[in-house]
Amino acid sequence: MWMGLNRTHGFDAYPFILLNLVLSCLAAMQGAILLIAAKRSDQISSELAEHDFETNCRSEELLKQLMVNFEALSAQHKEMQQELARVNAQLEARVQMRVNRCPDGYGCDSGRRTQNRTADHERPAQGGMTPGQANSTATWSRALVSHRTGTGQ
Repeated sequence: MWMGLNRTHGFDAYPFILLNLVLSCLAAMQGAILLIAAKRSDQISSELAEHDFETNCRSEELLKQLMVNFEALSAQHKEMQQELARVNAQLEARVQMRVNRCPDGYGCDSGRRTQNRTADHERPAQGGMTPGQANSTATWSRALVSHRTGTGQ
């Protein structure tokens, strides 16, 4: 359009110096705007990278703390398992002593065998314990766990 109007009679003849000047100024302004936008984009990327780094550092600290807590809980769990195994062994020994003292399995009363089966002198359930023994064992186990965990049930 510029060239069509200025070809024969216009203010900017054939080498179109004014058109060249306008296009050069436009290119210079576009270049400056593009550089400003690129700089802003780099600044945003830098801030995001810094935020990501800080987040990663906090996550790493949290993971380390969780690992320490997990190791402590694992050690406590192992200790409680050992304690429970020890208590179970003691209970097994007590049950075996009672079974050995009363070979009929019904319970002994001063050396006499009784046919009266009350709650404490019933036939031993599977595992060799009477229901009274099983209830006291369960109560004792709950007390041990509540003592260990501090729940105080």
